[in-house]
Amino acid sequence: MTQIDASLLADFLKESLHQNQYPRLTVTSNSMLPLLRRGDQIILESVRITELQPGDIITILHQAQLLTHRYWGTLKQDGQEQLLTRGDRPLQFDAPTPGENLVGRVAQRMRQGHTLSLQAGWGEWLNRRLAQLSQYEWRWFAADHAAHTMTLSRQTSLTTRILRRVLLLSSTLLTFLVDKGSHVLNQA
Repeated sequence: MTQIDASLLADFLKESLHQNQYPRLTVTSNSMLPLLRRGDQIILESVRITELQPGDIITILHQAQLLTHRYWGTLKQDGQEQLLTRGDRPLQFDAPTPGENLVGRVAQRMRQGHTLSLQAGWGEWLNRRLAQLSQYEWRWFAADHAAHTMTLSRQTSLTTRILRRVLLLSSTLLTFLVDKGSHVLNQA
């Protein structure tokens, strides 16, 4: 399989969005578990930085690759607006990304033939709850709350590991219930 340069792909995706198309990408990591997992497909929609809300899931060009993580805000760095993002599983923020590297916002997730809107209905509700849980998890377990270089201490206690697994299990159960419930409602 031929690899496509990520910056060219990002430009192509932006142009597609500009033409009111909704490109589809395949998720290649589990950093956004349980809402997004490897193999899921996502559909992007066009969005301006001013329209983003903390907790939205966005796709950006980040360090020569496409990255789909939660948006947590912006900061000014060297006179430039930078996006702050983080996956739900890691307890560290990604390096700030220039605002012009925003590709789009995730509008829908497709898994096993079922589509879940993240911008309306139960999917939106689920996405907001998972964003809250991710934010709580970071506040409770991240070692350094300054300068957005938050990382979990290497001396992670057994209690911390157990509590993080309980949060992941709770998030996974909530995602499963919404997925099944919305699938049943869509069939009715």
